[in-house]
Amino acid sequence: MTVQPRRPLLGLRRWSPQQRREMLWAYAFLGPAFFFLLVLILYPILFAFWISLHDWSLIPRDFPFIGFQNYIKAFGDNLTTKSLKNTLIYTIGAVPVGMLLSLALALVMNIDRLPLRTFFRAVYFVPVITSWVAVSFVWRWLVNSMLEVLGVTGIKWLASPVWALPAIMIVAIWKGLGYNMVIFLAGLQGIPRELREAATIDGANRWQSFWAITFPLLNPTIVFITVTAMIGSLQVFTPAVIMT
Repeated sequence: MTVQPRRPLLGLRRWSPQQRREMLWAYAFLGPAFFFLLVLILYPILFAFWISLHDWSLIPRDFPFIGFQNYIKAFGDNLTTKSLKNTLIYTIGAVPVGMLLSLALALVMNIDRLPLRTFFRAVYFVPVITSWVAVSFVWRWLVNSMLEVLGVTGIKWLASPVWALPAIMIVAIWKGLGYNMVIFLAGLQGIPRELREAATIDGANRWQSFWAITFPLLNPTIVFITVTAMIGSLQVFTPAVIMT
């Protein structure tokens, strides 16, 4: 009878004491992040879903299980469908425009000999760290005031069902411009300068160099900004509540 040699657990070779220590340190550093991921993200999501399947109330009482009746009632409400439609319009309108403007701004801020480049970068980033509440109140006061100064009267942007959404989109684009600009700047500065210099030597102009070299190499940055911007747009709440 032939005895097969015993294989290590999960097909892994035996770890040396140093490898065990490295593994323990790795899990020690991952532990806090994993704990907060479970407690602050995963548990609230699961608990919210569990609540949605019950006849829930803030008043202490029995919470009978009702299945998907809350979802059926919500999606049968005209206000819910209208809210989803407005959110979709807001996302489709604000995200592409904001990305194009921030990319153009990043290209300008990436010019080496631009005077006061650091100052302008800081100025464009100030709205990012400003509270949404403060920004909403300021723009609520400024929108019609600036239009009156320019001689445009009669348009109540924030009180009109037609113009309120574009006004909120303008504010959101302005506030997120600096953040996207910084991310695009990081992507632009990660592109080797030698590639653009080689394209220039081969006779490519700036536009051809941008489309053939810069834009393709910015693809990971564009994907990241697109995903994060869409998530933020789908979660928008504060400016809509305060400004309107």
